[in-house]
Amino acid sequence: MAKIEFTGNLGGEPAIDFKRSGNACLTFNVADTKGKKDGQGNWDKSQEQTQWFRCTLWGPDAEYYIERLRKGARVTVHGDFMSREYVDRDGVNWTSLDVTVRGLSVVNKKGSQQQPAQQAQHQDQGWGNPQSDQAASWGNEPAANHGGWG
Repeated sequence: MAKIEFTGNLGGEPAIDFKRSGNACLTFNVADTKGKKDGQGNWDKSQEQTQWFRCTLWGPDAEYYIERLRKGARVTVHGDFMSREYVDRDGVNWTSLDVTVRGLSVVNKKGSQQQPAQQAQHQDQGWGNPQSDQAASWGNEPAANHGGWG
């Protein structure tokens, strides 16, 4: 599976779901927008390109971040990436860009990553691999690191 790292903004409120085993699953969409400035240094909207990613975060980190992420939040995401094709109920073909989150940081307005107080709380807890819970996801274990990739 391919690895990916990007920074973008949440396009909506995250949603959490608890599976039969009690394992939490947080899903959220992140927009990564690239563009160029014009000759006067102003942002040129006609050169703007936005890529949307569907992100999934599992386990204790899902519960941690449901309280901290809001629509518009700027985040840096590191994870396993997979694209998949599907056809909607109207017969339109789409491509979904799915990321199983392995690392997640909230970026403050100055561009640096926040270091939440509970950074070490969820590290190295050895979450299980409840395959039945993750059948709809592309990953096996949650591993967000609240501020770093370590």
